[in-house]
Amino acid sequence: MYFLSKSNGWHFDITIMILLVIVVFAIPPFNVPENGTLVTAATAIFAVVSGFFIADAMANYLTLQGLIAEENSLHISLINDLEDKNLLPKETENIRKAIDAYLIAQLDVPELDHVAFTKDEFNALICCLHEYIQKLKNNHETLSNDIQSKRAEMVRINQEISLTAHVNLGATHWLLLLTLACVVAITVLALRDGGILMNIITIGMLLGTQGVLIVLRDVDNNRFLQKKLAFKNPQQVFSTLKRPPYYPPSSKKNQRTPNSNGHYRIRNPEGKIIQI
Repeated sequence: MYFLSKSNGWHFDITIMILLVIVVFAIPPFNVPENGTLVTAATAIFAVVSGFFIADAMANYLTLQGLIAEENSLHISLINDLEDKNLLPKETENIRKAIDAYLIAQLDVPELDHVAFTKDEFNALICCLHEYIQKLKNNHETLSNDIQSKRAEMVRINQEISLTAHVNLGATHWLLLLTLACVVAITVLALRDGGILMNIITIGMLLGTQGVLIVLRDVDNNRFLQKKLAFKNPQQVFSTLKRPPYYPPSSKKNQRTPNSNGHYRIRNPEGKIIQI
């Protein structure tokens, strides 16, 4: 079903908008018994149901946004701790490389539900932290416990992202919403009297109903948050790592912001990461 898809569907949205406008002028006015009551009841039920689903999707949206910020701040804090202590330079560099690789793998995934696609990079980071902890344990117990705590926090956040990044609404929910939207559309179309003003009001109500469904879809499948982040969420971590920001090939040129030296990284057609 289209509303369950995570791909960009703005072409389809515009097509539906155009069809709704055509329907208003193409279908001759008709009457429905007790139409005023039906319009009130249909719009009220649609508003309640869609409002409930939007609230549920927004709760997940805010949770996911918080987890992404928490994960990035955890990486920055870890990098700063390792640099401040300046211990085990080889293992520290391995951790820095593992964080860099993990964040690049995140950005290469075209959606925020990246956990299943970044398992190897995440496990490599956890292994580097484990190696650092084991070599540090006997001499610097306080730092070792702190790194161990951060490692456990990373695992927790990773698991929570895997749960909150999933869509909440399934086929049954969308069938209910689309059925209610169709009822609203039919009753609103029955209000027309053939005049231009009523046709314009009807178009506004139909497009408003479609707009509610579009907003719900984009919040539920994380497309709205993806547009908001626009590949910028891990760039501060790259800065802390003293590495140029990375942008996936799917990013547009106007979304790529170079560092203070005017550089950023991207994959070339062969799949190798290069600096520009």
